[in-house]
Amino acid sequence: MRFLETFGLMAAVISTALVFLKVEYRPRWGHIIPAIALMLCACSVMIEGYRWQMEGAYIVSVLVFVFSAKRLKNLKPDEPVAPVKDRKWLRMSGGIAGLIALAYTGLMCFLFPVFELPAPTGEYPIGTAYYSLTDSTRVDSLSDLPDAHREISLQVWYPAAPEQTGTPVPYMSEEAAAAFGAYLRLPGDDMLSYFSLVSTYSSTEFPLRPTDTAYRVILFSPSGLMNGTTALSEDLASHGYVVIAVGHPYWNPFVYDSTGGVVPFDAMNEHYAAMRRELGSGEVESIKDRILQTDDPAEQNELVRQLTDAQPLNTADIKRWADDISFVIDWLRPMNSPTGFFAGNLSLDHIGVMGFSKGGCAAGQVCVQDNRVKAGINFDGFMYGDVVDSPLTVPFLFMHSTPANDGGWISGGTFANADSTARQIRINGAAHTSFGDACLWGPGLTGAMNGGSIDGDRMIEITRAYTRAFLDRHLKRLADSLLDDPSDGYPEVEVRAK
Repeated sequence: MRFLETFGLMAAVISTALVFLKVEYRPRWGHIIPAIALMLCACSVMIEGYRWQMEGAYIVSVLVFVFSAKRLKNLKPDEPVAPVKDRKWLRMSGGIAGLIALAYTGLMCFLFPVFELPAPTGEYPIGTAYYSLTDSTRVDSLSDLPDAHREISLQVWYPAAPEQTGTPVPYMSEEAAAAFGAYLRLPGDDMLSYFSLVSTYSSTEFPLRPTDTAYRVILFSPSGLMNGTTALSEDLASHGYVVIAVGHPYWNPFVYDSTGGVVPFDAMNEHYAAMRRELGSGEVESIKDRILQTDDPAEQNELVRQLTDAQPLNTADIKRWADDISFVIDWLRPMNSPTGFFAGNLSLDHIGVMGFSKGGCAAGQVCVQDNRVKAGINFDGFMYGDVVDSPLTVPFLFMHSTPANDGGWISGGTFANADSTARQIRINGAAHTSFGDACLWGPGLTGAMNGGSIDGDRMIEITRAYTRAFLDRHLKRLADSLLDDPSDGYPEVEVRAK
């Protein structure tokens, strides 16, 4: 809980507990507490921002203050408190109801906290920008509009010039939080409105920092929120990377327009519904279970081939996603011209790609179809598509959670077939939703999404360390032994090297 919220709730609990005492038996300071509780709650709303989890404290503090205001007004120093007509049943029932409401408030604040993103560990401040692109070379066959072309949304994090002043962007705007809540089918439009109270370390007001050593570029393919790995993206940017999250149509809960405004997910889109039905089919689920039950690379490769054939819609979609990423690489060239935003500060010969879940599969797909990509990372995604018959030829990192059955490695076959340097790591205690910021969202959301047992801040620390070690080695040529052997600093992590 935030500072003023914590003390406001504590004061509200004390003032409500005092209701159980008759007026003449209450300590003199007890008549001041309701005013303090109301003042703290009001200051919290004005300074820290309103959120629905605290509504019980807001209401109780107002009611207790109103019922105490007359006594407070007549309270005089050095005079005993005069007894008043006591309505014990009203006092007791009101006190019980108030404490129940405050207990509920405390529970909601615990389950749905205004979480904090871990601070970036690099030396650079961070800027962020939004872009909305149209690929005029690709007709969008999935659109209901005639002659529509593929539209792609971007959020960019980059090293910013030093000594800048600007307002950090919120983790989500209220509009974005409402769109995400609708995507999750949560009750009410404001269920996730408190996400807008979470501050990031990035500002749209910060210009790019010029550099003599060009920045490496990392393209991120999300299988969920475009900003769902903000903690990782900001950390990479603080270490001199430019990170670009690519919003894919017909899948992400929302995407951004060029101003950072929100374009909500089209929940009525039949293409998305058909892909979801395909993913949830008994055949696909059975194949995935069998992949996780074997550690034999040959058997896994055969199962991956079956998985590719069993989900033609999703296989076609990851190829679209890979084409989206390639289009963004095309777009970077004019953006890196002397008159473009990046003004020659990017090294387009050192491009990496990473993705989560389905986006991790797309990362593998783009690595086999676009030779401009020099390294790739898959965060806990099954591999399928062209990697079945086209082994990876660029360095690749597979980062996985612990399977529920403690079976095989998700991408063991693709790892074994790779014609390049490859690493597999498995994080004990991590679940699928542990990758990205979701591990920080609190027990209410993280628990509902079957989050792992590993602490959220620790998960972010591990993900940052191994991601940066891999990218530093293969895009910056910086030596780091973290990827070669088990680390005493990270006993939760198992490493396989090739």
